[in-house]
Amino acid sequence: MVPRWIRIIIRWFYQSYITSTSQFVTATRNGEIDTIMRCNPGGIVNIFSNHSYIVIQMYHPSNYARYIQKSEAFGFQVKIDSLVSVNEYNRVYNPEFYVKPKEKTQ
Repeated sequence: MVPRWIRIIIRWFYQSYITSTSQFVTATRNGEIDTIMRCNPGGIVNIFSNHSYIVIQMYHPSNYARYIQKSEAFGFQVKIDSLVSVNEYNRVYNPEFYVKPKEKTQ
């Protein structure tokens, strides 16, 4: 387990080249940057962390080419969560198709 006093910043962003676009996930600590993942766009839905893990939620991770994928960054283990629903995916990438949960009527 990573000591609680270790602080990292996790960033998830797109970088566009002339002919292709990639998604990146990086971790930064004390100015040192570590690229955790580089993949084709459209697969990452969310990223979160707790005291010892960095969890990257992906929709059908086998469909997206991952060029860089590390298993740990600054002592935090990196986990891929592939249990993302279509609704969660649409909330991020197709907001016009996102179906909001129905409100309870009384």
